[in-house]
Amino acid sequence: SITNNSTGNGLQFLWSVNDTLVTISDDTARTPVFTFPDNQSGTTDTFTIELTVTSSDSCIDFTTDTVYVFTRPIAGFSLPTDFCGDDTITAVNTSQYGVSYLWSADPNLTILTDTLYTPQFIFPLNTSQGPQLYNIELSVLSENLCRDSLLVPITVQPQPTIIVDSIPDTCAPVDTISISNNSLNATTHLWTLSPDT
Repeated sequence: SITNNSTGNGLQFLWSVNDTLVTISDDTARTPVFTFPDNQSGTTDTFTIELTVTSSDSCIDFTTDTVYVFTRPIAGFSLPTDFCGDDTITAVNTSQYGVSYLWSADPNLTILTDTLYTPQFIFPLNTSQGPQLYNIELSVLSENLCRDSLLVPITVQPQPTIIVDSIPDTCAPVDTISISNNSLNATTHLWTLSPDT
């Protein structure tokens, strides 16, 4: 926030800044609000603010000050977004300008060291009848304690459940045996015969 300690009779204020990307709520207010653009460039942005003060006696003074806007990190990572558990998956961290990392999952998952650059996530088997959604979030801090975060939804598909009626014993030769397949959460089926004779 801006602190204006100007003194004098009947003061009028005029604020300016050397970059048109910076907005001033009211450039004639005693303490306006400055809004600076986001910075994820990897370098520090520098802005010069100038205050001109005019008294009721038409005397003028001015001062300048420099504001530094540190770069924020850029959080980035990838994981498979649609798969079947039970599986242990390592995150691919593509973040920039960060020095510390914190990973979380909702609902809760086992994360092997949630402050590593590339941790492992242990996704359990999905035994429900539908997909299970997990929100994986990465929060990144820069050396100046600026923050960025990214949330990626992950879908773990349900494990198929094989339900086949018992196959009756019979005498050879057999032309046809009818088998009832009531498997759950399956879209394809592959039958094999052993021994293959």
